[in-house]
This record gives sequence, structure tokens and C-alpha cells, in this order.
Amino acid sequence: MRGCFFLEPRQALVRRLSEPVAGMDPITQNGAYSLSSFYIQLELASRGSEGGLGTAEELEAAPMYATLGKQLRLVAALSQGDFEGTRRAREERELLSLQSTFTDQHRETSVRWEAVAIYRAADLLGLKQLIQAQTARAARFPGAQPLLHMLRAQYLLLAAEPERSLAEVHAGRALAPPLTHACGRELARVETQARLALDRVAKPVRVRIALKRSFEACSSTRATRTD
Repeated sequence: MRGCFFLEPRQALVRRLSEPVAGMDPITQNGAYSLSSFYIQLELASRGSEGGLGTAEELEAAPMYATLGKQLRLVAALSQGDFEGTRRAREERELLSLQSTFTDQHRETSVRWEAVAIYRAADLLGLKQLIQAQTARAARFPGAQPLLHMLRAQYLLLAAEPERSLAEVHAGRALAPPLTHACGRELARVETQARLALDRVAKPVRVRIALKRSFEACSSTRATRTD
């Protein structure tokens, strides 16, 4: 499923795949079950849920999907503020990814959830590392551009540069409409936060301008009365 994340339909699909399906060979069924479970738990883990460790263990037990199991552990650890667990999961994931490239595409796709977890943890270094990797990927695959804009927008907002963050949001949304692209929802969220940050910066300025005008008006009134 592409576009917006349909959690409930995926959960229904996993329940169906957990039992034998007529006409589907076991290898294909197991692959569909494993990948669908991975994306469900990835979404929940990015929200702070701790329920995905069972799925992580199942994925790790299958050599073809072990890298995805580590990726799921990484996102869960990030969302729970477990930085030691994050470091360990990242190292193990990178080691496994060197041993097998079978799930590389799904690992690349899951960067979006990893980015959300890193952003919520306010990890500027982690986002910078993702941006470096995604810049190289976007140079090869134009379809990766929306994610790169999302990462840059998140980074700039954390770096207290809301105007530049909004520019990245607008560039990303031009390529990723909110309701039809996987990055659209997060871009919309970052846009709202950037506008709120700009408003917080602008409000004291507006107050100072209003006070200055009030003071000038009072001074003018006094001068008129004196005359």
C-alpha cells in the first residue's frame, strides 16, 4: 500500500495471512506476512508503542528479514528514548545489511519512520546522517526527493531556522501531496510546527512595534497640548 498509511487494512491483511491461504504458496505467504507485520509495527513503534518486539524477534529469526528486525528495534528504541538500544540496533543493522541485500528496498523505505523517531528525539546528528545518505540516493533516484526535503525541513526546524524549514516543506509538498504521498503527512506536520515557531518569533516584534507606535502617539498628543 502506498500513499497514506492504512493501518487497519494492513492489520486485517496480517490476520488473514496468519492462516493458510488457498492458492498461495507458503514462501510467498510468509514473505507477505513478514513485510506487512514489519510496516504495521514500524508505524506503531514510531508512535512510542512497545508492542513490536515480538515481531522484531520473528524477523530476526529469519535470515532474509533479520535486517528489518533490527530496523524495527532501532525505531522502537528511538521512540522510547533508549539511546543505548538505538546505538546497538544501528550497529547490528549495518552489519547485517553488509551480509544480505535482500531487504535493502524495504530498509530504504523505512527511513521515513526512522526520521520521524529521530526528529521527535531532537537528534540533530542523527538527522544529518540521514540527510547525507538520502542526498546520495536522491541523486540516483528522483523519487527519493520528497523524503530528502522532509529530512531537511525537520533538521532546519530543530536548528531553529523555521523560514528555511518552510522552504523545504514547500519544495517537498510540491512533489508529495499530503493525502497521496507517504511523506505528505509528516511534511504537513512540520509545516504547522514551523509556522508556530515563526509566530512565536514574530509576536514579540509585533508587540514592540505596537508599543513604539503607542509611545509615539502619546508623545505627539503631549506636544500638541503643549502648543
